[in-house]
Amino acid sequence: MRNAMTSFLVPALLWGPFPVNAQKLNPEEQRIVASVDARVDEANQLLERFVNMPSATQNIAGVRQVGDVFQQEFAAPGFTTRRVGMPKEMQRAGHLVAEHPGKQGKRILLLGHLDTVIEGERFRRNGTTANGTGVNDMKGGDVILLFALKALKALDAAERGAGDISYVAPYVAVLDGLGIMGEGSHAPGETADLDSLAPAAQAHGAAALSPVAAELTPPMTEFVC
Repeated sequence: MRNAMTSFLVPALLWGPFPVNAQKLNPEEQRIVASVDARVDEANQLLERFVNMPSATQNIAGVRQVGDVFQQEFAAPGFTTRRVGMPKEMQRAGHLVAEHPGKQGKRILLLGHLDTVIEGERFRRNGTTANGTGVNDMKGGDVILLFALKALKALDAAERGAGDISYVAPYVAVLDGLGIMGEGSHAPGETADLDSLAPAAQAHGAAALSPVAAELTPPMTEFVC
């Protein structure tokens, strides 16, 4: 996989979300921003739903339940999904893989994880701050990726010649947080800034169409924390 795919690492991931509306956007990027903006409430509601589904690493049934919902969500932007099991003695829920075939261009690999390491707290919201286990790491990041892909679907990017896009959610922690601003990863009192969710999703969607995505090298495919 490392030699076959190029990773999808964007400024929002490396530096944190940035104010997309402050950038000079081309028409396609403007449509991505508008698509994400129109779904902010939907994204926040989905994040709340995920956080309220306990999925500590060794809660195999819980992690699989989260995966079931993600499979349904990935169907909307046209992804096919499959589960990859692991040996029973490892006591892990296995992997969720979602794929969308493209026609040309570089192949993009997105990585996330569905477990929260610890069992913990339900979703709570105070203004633009959300609390709850996984709200930052990494259910918030998974929601960002999902809504970036939905924005690309609205743009019909794949049908117009984008390369293959694959999302893999292994049981291990990879790319923790993934652009959403927050604190307390893998610990009680985890928080996330909900205002950072939309800019991060917009940046991910825009980067998928950027020449920068074609220049990333295979060694950046995996970024294990």
